[in-house]
Amino acid sequence: MDITKVIIPVAGLGTRFLPVTKSIPKAMIPIFDTPSIHYAVKEAMIAGMKEVIIVMSRGQEAIIEYFNNSLKSDRNSNYNQKMDEISYINNNVSLNIVYQDNPRGLGDAILQCKDIINGEPFGVILPDDLILGNNSIISEMSKVYTQKKSSVIAIKKVPSILLPNLGVVDAKRIESKVYEILNMVEKPKIEDAPSDLAIIGRYILHYEIFETLEKTNLGINGEIQLTDAIDSLIKDIGVLGYQFPEVHFDVGTPLGLLKASIHQSMKNEEFIDDIKSFFKF
Repeated sequence: MDITKVIIPVAGLGTRFLPVTKSIPKAMIPIFDTPSIHYAVKEAMIAGMKEVIIVMSRGQEAIIEYFNNSLKSDRNSNYNQKMDEISYINNNVSLNIVYQDNPRGLGDAILQCKDIINGEPFGVILPDDLILGNNSIISEMSKVYTQKKSSVIAIKKVPSILLPNLGVVDAKRIESKVYEILNMVEKPKIEDAPSDLAIIGRYILHYEIFETLEKTNLGINGEIQLTDAIDSLIKDIGVLGYQFPEVHFDVGTPLGLLKASIHQSMKNEEFIDDIKSFFKF
């Protein structure tokens, strides 16, 4: 079965970006000149997804306005390129908005979409994890799902100092980029981490995850943790990990967003000389 639906959760409060997130959604803060939500939806479109479900809180309607392609302008070419991309997205992807009125974690955000997913496997893209490269990671993971018929999570080797802030897997390599997930731990102490492979915000999931989420007890911070539900799937039907080679930034933190912005600015010929000059100060 082809995977045609993807969930993009953005309902978090964005407390690490206060006070700016009192005014605009975190997913609308630009990475150089483009918000993370744009990258996420574009990745889904490149993967051939036909329906994108954005889970948001009330008051985040700026995201809806962003994807309104009624705005026309003859401004600079970069502006027109972005508007052309938005227009192309609107013509090729159905955008659905679901409100998470009482945010209780990522697992709860996924649960809000049960009826729309309607029994199909589906993808999840977390905009906080910006992955840049020639390929759509969610597309590559969909190929693994189609071949193996197993849920797939994106994984990446990270420095040990970051492990207490992430979900970490115990895994066995079965192909060059594919691992069998044996166990996963949410935010372990460094000494307790089963490996240096962390979960990054891309998932292809069986529909069965909804039944598991409905039975999952509240975890860290009184939230329904998606990691806890996926851990249950490991025991029942198995889960695979896809180790992606592309560049990754955690833009859910101010420092990560700054690094990603610098990286993107260095790819723009109009600004690269100014950026290089600035870093010589």
